[in-house]
Amino acid sequence: MRNINPPTLVTLMRMALVVPVVYLLLEGYGLGALAVFLFASLLDWVDGQLARRLQQQTNLGAMLDHLADKLLICGAMITLVYVHPHPVSLIATLVVVGRDLVMGGLREYWLKQGLQERAMVNLFGKWKTTLQMAAICLLLLAHWQAPHDMLQLAHLAYGLVTLVTLLSLVNYLKPMPGAQ
Repeated sequence: MRNINPPTLVTLMRMALVVPVVYLLLEGYGLGALAVFLFASLLDWVDGQLARRLQQQTNLGAMLDHLADKLLICGAMITLVYVHPHPVSLIATLVVVGRDLVMGGLREYWLKQGLQERAMVNLFGKWKTTLQMAAICLLLLAHWQAPHDMLQLAHLAYGLVTLVTLLSLVNYLKPMPGAQ
């Protein structure tokens, strides 16, 4: 429990916020789900800034931060597909969840092989996560506001998320410089 510092507490709070996001979506409170999701997404930035400023970056915090992102994004995407089924949302959700499962397995393998640098989250992955969060917010807003153009824009954003998510996986699968 020594590793539970303020940034890690913020990360744990993000993880706990997945439950109200899913609940609010299931109960039809899209605007409430959007508000909680947006708050949890902004806390992702806060916990990182806090960890750097307080110089309290820990392995536990990094692992939990990564897990919090996955829980929040996958939880929201899966619930949105359930509540508002659409082929674009379904395909994007399958790609995101599938990529995350593959990457989880690869990271575990790489760590067991002593390839910590290979398992590290890179800037491309951070941008992917930010884009995923923005697309989810846009889809939540589109379903709340319901204008057809906004829904089309949200589906376009989901299409972009699918492409960037696949590119992120390809980026991780590239051989490392100097690797045999």
